[in-house]
Amino acid sequence: MAKAAADQESREEWEFRKDEIKLVKDLLETNITCGLLTPPAYIGQVKVGLRKHEASYQMLQKKGKLSDAKRVQEWITIMKKEIAAAGKMASQQQAPSAAEAMALNQAQGGGGAGPAALPAEDGLVSYMVLEAELAEAAAMVKQLGGHQADAAQEAVFRHGDLELKKKMLTDQIELGILSVETYKALLQAGLKAEEGNLRGDPERAALAARRIKLIKKELAAS
Repeated sequence: MAKAAADQESREEWEFRKDEIKLVKDLLETNITCGLLTPPAYIGQVKVGLRKHEASYQMLQKKGKLSDAKRVQEWITIMKKEIAAAGKMASQQQAPSAAEAMALNQAQGGGGAGPAALPAEDGLVSYMVLEAELAEAAAMVKQLGGHQADAAQEAVFRHGDLELKKKMLTDQIELGILSVETYKALLQAGLKAEEGNLRGDPERAALAARRIKLIKKELAAS
């Protein structure tokens, strides 16, 4: 009787762990797909995790916990393969040709008359920036109303995209998937990226300046 109860408890624990891992995996995939977590930022997190596991492996070896050390070593091997694969993929990527760049610019709304292309959200992780730009997008949707159907639809899509990113960011922090330290590191990376945009197109530079101000404020408060 006691053994059966213990087995049942063990199964329930493994079921709970399986569901928890699936949730983290699904969130990770969604974050990368939606641009909340860029591939370079993800690989940066993997490298941080790798260093921690290598330290844990050494400690477990010294303590004679060989079975635990073996399991951690398997994780290390998998992570190294993932980092190597990401590096190979990055080296194979080529910059778009002038024709491809022009076609992309036109597809994003920069190829002629009409409203300017909406700012890119790739890698945007600052909660304060998301809140500010979400408010701007909501105002744009209201302003356009039933006029300029294409621009209004694009504004609605951007508003939805920002809402999703904000919810995912909040969920990750609340669930402990994204630690405070990792979030701060992502903010620092975002700050550096936006500082690089200050030297670009005047409109993009103005957007970068607004984002930099908010990111610095958020870093100071955290």
